[in-house]
Amino acid sequence: MAAITSQQRPWAYWWWHGSAVDRTSITHELERFRDAGMGGVHIIPIYGTKGYEDKAIEYLSRSGWK
Repeated sequence: MAAITSQQRPWAYWWWHGSAVDRTSITHELERFRDAGMGGVHIIPIYGTKGYEDKAIEYLSRSGWK
């Protein structure tokens, strides 16, 4: 029997409130997806969150991961 790869496992849509994310939380959640048997996620950044404006991450930038 062939090995099951991440491409053969289910994936999920993951809606991000663009400015309310951080590296630690993202890592934690990705590990939870992996441990649950998910093959991956499709990240969909939608908009910022009130109260987190100062943490806004420009879409497709590395500015938030210095």
